[in-house]
Amino acid sequence: MVNIVRKRQYNKGAAMVVSIIIIAVLMIFAFSLILISYNLYASQNKNIASIRNMEAANTLSISLQQEMTDENAWDESNLWNYVRFNLFDLDDTSTGAWPYYSPLKAGDIGYEPGHDRNAAVKEFRLDSNSGVECLPAETFVRVYWTLPDDISAADYLATSDPEFRMEAKRGARLFIEIQCNTGSQSYKVTEILQLDVEEMTMPDDEDKQNKLEIYYSNYISAAEYHERINRNEKWTWIHEARK
Repeated sequence: MVNIVRKRQYNKGAAMVVSIIIIAVLMIFAFSLILISYNLYASQNKNIASIRNMEAANTLSISLQQEMTDENAWDESNLWNYVRFNLFDLDDTSTGAWPYYSPLKAGDIGYEPGHDRNAAVKEFRLDSNSGVECLPAETFVRVYWTLPDDISAADYLATSDPEFRMEAKRGARLFIEIQCNTGSQSYKVTEILQLDVEEMTMPDDEDKQNKLEIYYSNYISAAEYHERINRNEKWTWIHEARK
């Protein structure tokens, strides 16, 4: 009888301990399920944001590429005219000139200060789309250009001969970089266009140049137009690659 009482005393509270252990295991299991569910939800949201960024960037990239290479771009595209007016303005040493891009860094042979990415890239930020369904939160368009492979700035500036300068411009490249951001996800695509320059033919191209002169007259004087743009040059952008 005494042994039975002692056993009951020793077992007192054991059931509670077992219950606490079971509850703890169930809580750990429940929290594990919540964590797995959250990770799956976050991963799915990242995939959706990544796809959204990719689709938007590629769509805008193709649209700008087609705009620049269209045969009527000179008459319909503000971007085309902006590029036409500002490229190869190497004689202008003012801060308003658009420098070409050089990938060389300080210490490299042939390095040219003032032609790094910060100086050469023109960045445009589109209006925020954070409140629009299925669009990225941020969209950036960055544009920069490079000299032809076989021409240096010194070669170009060595002579003011219009025919030489027209030939020297052929092969220049324009880079249009699109970057879309949503949350922590980002996607970037770059269009590469190559410049083809040829001599104007009359009379059709003369009409085009007259229209261009009228277009630019809203921003600059006729004298500045003739100083910065060679009327005898016909510019055509050719799509080279997308990366």
